[in-house]
Amino acid sequence: FNHLPDAKWRCVFAIAYFTGSRISEVLALDVANAEQDRIVFIRENAKTNIRREIAIQPQLRSFLEAYETPEGGYMFPAYQNSKRKTHVSRQAAHKVLNEVVAAGDGALDGISTHSFRRSFATNLAKAGRPQAEISRLLGHRAANTTARYIG
Repeated sequence: FNHLPDAKWRCVFAIAYFTGSRISEVLALDVANAEQDRIVFIRENAKTNIRREIAIQPQLRSFLEAYETPEGGYMFPAYQNSKRKTHVSRQAAHKVLNEVVAAGDGALDGISTHSFRRSFATNLAKAGRPQAEISRLLGHRAANTTARYIG
């Protein structure tokens, strides 16, 4: 996280890591979806059309507090001073992460925007959490999909 350029990008990728969400779900978050104690991923922005609520862990809280959240609308707006209301694109997130990986000494090679989601699932499995719980948190309908993440 320290290699990322600013608080916005650290917050984007921290949400992806600490919630196991797809980067597109994170970028589509509305400010209202980040409540006091949880983040709500609405069906309309989820690949599987499943609404999920994920508790905000203390580590994630610090990233959220360091980021200057907009008053309303998208949590990560693409254009601060524009009439066009849209969120940062997946391509922009990929570009930022790829630049960080390329500037590294090789220790970050292989990291992608999806790495955060896989790490979330793997860490839960290593901590002994049941596969059904991991599936629910990831928004998977099929257990075999989750099994691919946690091997």
